[in-house]
Amino acid sequence: MTEFSYVSVVAAFDGTEPGLDLKIKNLKPDIVIVNPDKTDELFKQLLLSLRKEPTIQLVAITDHHLPDEIRGKLNEVITTKMDKMALTKVINKILLEKGVKTSSEETDHRLSERETDILKHVAYGQTNQEIANKLFLSVHTVTTHRKNITRKLGIKTVSGLTVYALMNKLVIPSEIEKKN
Repeated sequence: MTEFSYVSVVAAFDGTEPGLDLKIKNLKPDIVIVNPDKTDELFKQLLLSLRKEPTIQLVAITDHHLPDEIRGKLNEVITTKMDKMALTKVINKILLEKGVKTSSEETDHRLSERETDILKHVAYGQTNQEIANKLFLSVHTVTTHRKNITRKLGIKTVSGLTVYALMNKLVIPSEIEKKN
């Protein structure tokens, strides 16, 4: 998840490991993401056990309708049909509930005013040439700023930069939809 530089995957399990609930609890994760395609008794017991841990957020990713008994044990359900904006909103909500700061304060300290301006244009889907024309810069200057933005934020993809701009309230989601 390079789009969220402050998130890391600490482990992945296939769900069949003995004592899985204890293994997960020992890792002390903030968020556990499950794929509830197999809602057998073992899975239900795992959810019940993890639900007792107040520091763990349980999130499911699925493309199926979940029974109420399963849905009730989860903090959030992410569907595979969600678009990028909806997914970002859910992930941001989960991170905020966990106390992860995703505010624009981080941007203000890390990016220059010009880099922030260029990041906004990138999030709106503009090419280097379009940004250069709009800001009266050379394409080379825009390219250099984009390299600096990528280096400073550790985000390499346009979609990642867009998510970052959205999460830090640098761009308005409805404006992105209009421009694309």
